[in-house]
Amino acid sequence: MRTLALVATIVLVGCGGPSLPACGPPPPADPGVELPDGFPAIADLTLTSSREAGPSLIVEGYLPHAIPAGFERASAAFEASAGYDVTKDEVEQVDAEVFFASEDSTGQVKLQQTCAGRSDVTITIRPL
Repeated sequence: MRTLALVATIVLVGCGGPSLPACGPPPPADPGVELPDGFPAIADLTLTSSREAGPSLIVEGYLPHAIPAGFERASAAFEASAGYDVTKDEVEQVDAEVFFASEDSTGQVKLQQTCAGRSDVTITIRPL
């Protein structure tokens, strides 16, 4: 009986994924940060900063969700948006990516979870 309890404990602990710390206060939204016109709107995304890196636009933000729900929202935004195609996607326990292409740009939405219940989002848009 003791062996069965030990095996059950190992299975339950092993399937839970990584233990993440509680999130602190989220970064403040920056109302001056905008995505390009027509870019898919990801539900619940808060934008916090943006910068240019050569010709690319990099926009930072967060979703108040763990990776599975954040990935679903990002994927759904591109599926519902005319003019953008998902070229590849990948989801793991604490990070995920959605790669996209349109007639005038390519890029990716990267989600990374560093605390419980919130995912950092980096959107990189490269012009063609």
